[in-house]
Amino acid sequence: MVSAVPFHLTFVLYKCIIIHQLQRFKLFEHQLMDFVRIHKMTTENLYDSIALAENIKIQAKARNIQLKDMYAELGMSKGVLSNLRTGRMIAADSLARIADYLDCSMDFLMGRTVDPAVQRMELTDEERQKVTDFLQFILSQRK
Repeated sequence: MVSAVPFHLTFVLYKCIIIHQLQRFKLFEHQLMDFVRIHKMTTENLYDSIALAENIKIQAKARNIQLKDMYAELGMSKGVLSNLRTGRMIAADSLARIADYLDCSMDFLMGRTVDPAVQRMELTDEERQKVTDFLQFILSQRK
């Protein structure tokens, strides 16, 4: 014989289910907000892709390296620079291979550190920046 569940117990059960679903939704909402925050942090603040493209070009020019030859040897598309200039991101392993090929650090290419040769000089931060800017200007003027 099946007995009926009293109304107040059914109500309590439904209330518990609803509370549980709301808690799951809030957890999902927090996870989603964390994902968005982390994504924004990694894509917007890590580096300026246009400056990265320019730094790659300058470093290749300083070492008399043709970009098309470098990309061919690294097995990369010739469109890497144009992709960066349009704001696209580059994979970390690709950037590491380019940095190794150009004999500099990824941080240097991203503009997060100054040239190691300039770093060794006993200059103020402002003077180092001026020297780095001047060197980049000189290198960009090469034909």
